[in-house]
Amino acid sequence: MFRHSLQYIQGTYVNELSRFYPDNFEEADISFGDVLNLKMRENFIRVFQRFKVGSMPVLRQIYFDNAGNNTVATSERILNKINYYAGDYGIDQYGLSLVSTDYGDYFIDDINRAFVRASLDGITNVSDTFQMRGFFNEELRTGYTGRAVFIVTGK
Repeated sequence: MFRHSLQYIQGTYVNELSRFYPDNFEEADISFGDVLNLKMRENFIRVFQRFKVGSMPVLRQIYFDNAGNNTVATSERILNKINYYAGDYGIDQYGLSLVSTDYGDYFIDDINRAFVRASLDGITNVSDTFQMRGFFNEELRTGYTGRAVFIVTGK
């Protein structure tokens, strides 16, 4: 459960950071495991759970039509329902493998033995894309040492 307070208005004496109302919350699907990491991206919070990754709109709401197309609209609610990405990828058991760049978030899924990118185009298994499956299988089989994270540091 994600709970939030009201706001602090800069330049005034209005500070409602300690006010929590019963409706000021949003829930993640517990069947996807614990929430292990969060990353703010413009008006969305990327939620990294053990078995799935989702995106939670902030002051936005996503509507889907019958054809599956989506529309983003402004919302009065601060946090709105999490939309999970297609694909069964989640972050490592401690949530420590997350590396963020300007456009994407890279992480290791030790269950699927994959190096994954979450970006505007959704979830991509980078280890399959660049034929690095053997490297990551060996790295994750022998114990993650952190060397794989340095692959994404260059532009």
